[in-house]
Amino acid sequence: MEELLKQLIVEVKGMSTRLDKIESRLDRMDGRLDKVESRLDRMEGRLDKVESRLDRMDGRLDKVESRLDRMETDIKVLKEDQKLMKSQLDENTSILKALEHKAEINKAEHDNFTLQLARIEGSVNEIKNEVVKGQEAYNFMQGIKNILVK
Repeated sequence: MEELLKQLIVEVKGMSTRLDKIESRLDRMDGRLDKVESRLDRMEGRLDKVESRLDRMDGRLDKVESRLDRMETDIKVLKEDQKLMKSQLDENTSILKALEHKAEINKAEHDNFTLQLARIEGSVNEIKNEVVKGQEAYNFMQGIKNILVK
């Protein structure tokens, strides 16, 4: 029995050594797990920062999209205004062409009146010359009458 006890003691000591080794390995594994957890914590912190930056970028993107929507609306309004202005420009062009045509007609009529006035003036001058000649003839005849009557 003593021998059995001795064997049991040897076995228990062997087990104790093995348990010590297992415990040592577990301690090292705990240390490594602590390092892994620490690294995971740092990674989570970095991920939180990335998520925060992404959230800010989403907010900025929303603002940009809103501005683009307003710009698109403004462009549509400008296009409509441009259509209206083109229509008005076409109407104004038509009116201007009609006025230019009317001005050309008025100029032609004015030139015609100037020509007619020049002819009338020539005729009046001719009549005036004839009247002067007639007056001279009348005066001459009166002079002769006065000479004959005396």
